[in-house]
Amino acid sequence: MAILLRLRLVPRPWRIAVLLAVACASAALLFALPPIRQGPRYYLFPDQRTILGIPYFWNVVSNLPFAVVGAIGLVAIAARPAPLRPAFAALFAGVFLTAFGSAWYHLSPSAGRLLFDRLPMTLAFAAVFALTLADRIAPRFAAPRWLAALIAAATGSALLWYSTGDLRPYAFVQGYLLLAVPLMLALFPGRHLDGSHLAAALALYLCAKVLERYDDQFYDALGHLISGHALKHLAAAWACWHLHRASLASAGAPAYGLAHERQAPLHHLER
Repeated sequence: MAILLRLRLVPRPWRIAVLLAVACASAALLFALPPIRQGPRYYLFPDQRTILGIPYFWNVVSNLPFAVVGAIGLVAIAARPAPLRPAFAALFAGVFLTAFGSAWYHLSPSAGRLLFDRLPMTLAFAAVFALTLADRIAPRFAAPRWLAALIAAATGSALLWYSTGDLRPYAFVQGYLLLAVPLMLALFPGRHLDGSHLAAALALYLCAKVLERYDDQFYDALGHLISGHALKHLAAAWACWHLHRASLASAGAPAYGLAHERQAPLHHLER
């Protein structure tokens, strides 16, 4: 906590400059690379079992938690802080639609179907970014016009991959989110969202990426019971559950660390 307080004593414009610098550096490094293609190996999964007539059974049915969490999140929109409701609606709409897009893709993996997996995920990515910006920097970032711009940029990255075959824009959307969210959690106090739930969601999403990357290895290590990719879906859905809890948990108590931050004068923390 002392480290967080020290970081937040840095003048606000400098902290914002760090976010911008990371964005520019990430984009420059990524787009200095040659175009990144989705290799054919990506569409091959170790667990191809057909159960109850459903091919790739566990990769398909492991998407069910997305539908459950997405529906719960949408039902609870009225309980969210009013300025964040549009972004939360976009987030849980994306989570809910991911269940169907991902299940459709995994029934018969191909580039055409993968687009329908990625589009709702980019909707959720954009909403998470808007929520974090609004909570940590300025509420206007959750306003419909900013939210629409972020959604357009994120979904556009998936459409660019589909039309050009170049993964770099889509990789930037995911990669910068994974860099910017922890930076914002560290550098800025929150207004409405519980930082412990946001941190848990981030950690679980990183676990999901590891499970995806080592799909075959987890499948072998677990005795072919379940694959890393199916576990990835469960970890990512659990991350979404923490996003659902982030605003509800803060309704009755200050966000993580905010009570401690308020011990210091606000003009020192947010100058």
